Amino acid sequence: MSHATANVPTHDHQSTNVVNRLITGAIAGVVSGAIFAMAAMIYAVIAGPGFWAPLRMIATTLGFDMGTDFAFGAVIVGLILHMMLSAMYGVGFAVIFGGLRRGSAALVGGGFGLALYIVNFEGFAHLSRFSAFRMMAGNWFEIVDHIMFGMILGALVVGMLSRSRRI
Repeated sequence: MSHATANVPTHDHQSTNVVNRLITGAIAGVVSGAIFAMAAMIYAVIAGPGFWAPLRMIATTLGFDMGTDFAFGAVIVGLILHMMLSAMYGVGFAVIFGGLRRGSAALVGGGFGLALYIVNFEGFAHLSRFSAFRMMAGNWFEIVDHIMFGMILGALVVGMLSRSRRI
């Protein structure tokens, strides 16, 4: 075996890092999104629209009727769409902010969550034909829940990535 081929790396560290960030972001996004959804559903019970209202509201973006009762199709579509968006937001966060230190991860994540709220509820909601989103714009709980999503996401992404670097 020649000396030149002995020095060729067996895998590309940079591509492994990117794949790790993508997977970590998706997992952290789904976990953070599940916590976000449960908090929203509990709040919906307390505030009055009912446990399934947050998922039905999400389903309205694909043309489902908001309704007032449990509607299996709307709830399933809302759940799938919410988890897909949470995973995508997690991937975006991990790619952009995955190199943060643990101390700043939750703070930056909270800002990321607030930015998601502003874009989704103060931006798209006002341009949207979906009255459910326009109705929720400015709701204090939606703002807090989005910040909480981002803080959990930031802590999870940075914690998981720093742990994987040690292994």
